[in-house]
Amino acid sequence: MVMQGVQQSHTEQKKKSHKNITALENDLKKKKGELTTATESLKNKDEEIAELQFQLKELRATHGAEYQRTFDRG
Repeated sequence: MVMQGVQQSHTEQKKKSHKNITALENDLKKKKGELTTATESLKNKDEEIAELQFQLKELRATHGAEYQRTFDRG
């Protein structure tokens, strides 16, 4: 009788451990997904920043050329 109780307790502990492991694995998958999403978002933001920097450079070059023409005419 005592042996059966010990065996049942051991079985319950194994089930709890398995549930905990499964919960941790699921949490890890979720976190990996969130990290992947965040990484993609950062890549997109990097591309947007690069595009804005290029546009700013072009705008400055255009503005500088216009200013120079105005100065030359003056």
